[in-house]
Amino acid sequence: MVTGKPKYARFGLEGVLPDFIEVPSQMLENWAWKEEILELLSGHYEDSEKKLPSETLKKMIEAKLLNIGCFQLRQVFYASIDMLYHTKGAKNTTEAFLDLFEEITGFDRIENTTPDAGFGHIMSSYAAGYYSYLWSKVYAEDLFTKFEKNGFMDEETGLEYRETILAPGGSRDPDEMVKEFLGRESNNEAFLRSLGIGE
Repeated sequence: MVTGKPKYARFGLEGVLPDFIEVPSQMLENWAWKEEILELLSGHYEDSEKKLPSETLKKMIEAKLLNIGCFQLRQVFYASIDMLYHTKGAKNTTEAFLDLFEEITGFDRIENTTPDAGFGHIMSSYAAGYYSYLWSKVYAEDLFTKFEKNGFMDEETGLEYRETILAPGGSRDPDEMVKEFLGRESNNEAFLRSLGIGE
């Protein structure tokens, strides 16, 4: 079960909660990692019969997990530094950035740099909301399980997704929409599988 979800004021497009703002885009990424979909897309522009071999497609899909741990730690770090800046604050934002980066990722800090100056999300509409990338990923992976069950190109499931998840925008609570679409409460099992862990 997903627990401990922070509740923030509505912001963004159509008043969508930050926990849900990245769900549609992140869910669409799943189709790019399925062999049968990649095969449909891999035809030569002049000769659709010339497709990437299945072996190549499988290797591309397997490569998805390359450095996934580092990427997720980076996301946890960005969410954490964003929260630190917008809650506790920092007298020296660069020092706070470098210290927390080293603590969370385990990588050495790079002295005489100002990486925080390139982290644009901290002063955008995502201020204190960078965590939403990870939280939305949990929802997105869970929603995609219905397509895994019914077929990646199943029209009925696609229409149901459009009407239940996309059409309401921010007019409904995300948890209610997800529960209606999946027929159950949301959980993080599919998210863990997408990281190569879990059953």
